[in-house]
Amino acid sequence: MKNIGKLKSIWRYPVKSMRGEAVDDVFIAYTGVMGDRLYAISSSGSPPEFPWHTNREHEEFVLFSASYKNHETTLKPAAMEAALKEALNPPYPLADAFALEIETPEGVTLDVDDPAFLASLRDKSEGELTLHFTQKNAVDPAWSSGSAVK
Repeated sequence: MKNIGKLKSIWRYPVKSMRGEAVDDVFIAYTGVMGDRLYAISSSGSPPEFPWHTNREHEEFVLFSASYKNHETTLKPAAMEAALKEALNPPYPLADAFALEIETPEGVTLDVDDPAFLASLRDKSEGELTLHFTQKNAVDPAWSSGSAVK
């Protein structure tokens, strides 16, 4: 068997369009990389077919850094044998395990659900911003069913 390449690094992005994090180990299933793009921010000023507040509209968004508070529990399911059998819908940790902190470009650390986080982005958006969370990462069309964080 021939090698076709070598994996140099693995990255995941806890918040859509925000700076990612390098990980040494991660679980990948049909749903994608565990912990990747579980959070996203929508803007009421964006078109309905792509409502996301991204670094296309807000270039500095990539300067925000997200990290899971319980990093180790967000890399692999605790019940690995069950997860391998259920690749379409692996048993991931509960939503609380994916609690997230955001470091702003100014060096301030905020919980992702702290109103000050969204407030720090409002001057870069033409609409009202809403934080969304889905326990399993999703591609853009599937986000429409993601829940808003209140």
